[in-house]
Amino acid sequence: NSFQDLLNPTVQLEEITWDVWGVLGISFAIDGSVLHQTFQLLRDSKPKHLTILEHIRRIRDPTTLAVLLEDSGACLGVVMAIVGIGMSQAFANPMFDSIAGCCISGLLAAMGLALARLNERYLLGQAVEPEIVEGIRKLLMARPGIDNVQSVQSQWIGPYTFAYKAEVDFDGTYLAAKLMARYEDEFLGSARLKEDLPVLLAFYAEDVVRTLEREVREV
Repeated sequence: NSFQDLLNPTVQLEEITWDVWGVLGISFAIDGSVLHQTFQLLRDSKPKHLTILEHIRRIRDPTTLAVLLEDSGACLGVVMAIVGIGMSQAFANPMFDSIAGCCISGLLAAMGLALARLNERYLLGQAVEPEIVEGIRKLLMARPGIDNVQSVQSQWIGPYTFAYKAEVDFDGTYLAAKLMARYEDEFLGSARLKEDLPVLLAFYAEDVVRTLEREVREV
């Protein structure tokens, strides 16, 4: 236990051999190589207008971020171990190795919390970021047949998938204008409007629904 060793150091300095340094060096080389490859993939996929840190914060793939966090933590943990052992040898005081062990334990706990926070949005259904929701609203409001978008609800259901729900107010005059050319002559030119009105209204109502369906599909 690192905390017990910190209070009562028992590590024998003569037990620290070059085998230990070799294991630490190989561990750092392997974890560092994987970390380098991960950063290379992130740089290749990074949009030009974002920095690497901004790109990492925007990534929604928990697998990529888990690899990034785990390998970063592994490299940092090896560095902590090297510093602790090195200072123990340099100052002939095993307490530095115990301090390094405590720091590594804290690092592992921090990595666990970070991974838990990373998956929180998928486990608890976190809402979509405001800039994405606002972008969808702008796309909807850009259509001439839509008057307003309200009661928006959104939820992440996967790394690259979210659910979006909203109440949309369609412009009835716009829909009517699209059907005006077809029905104007029939309404104004009918000699028996009273008898034909139920049939005309039935066809008109059906076309209004179909026009609205087309608008929804296009949206």
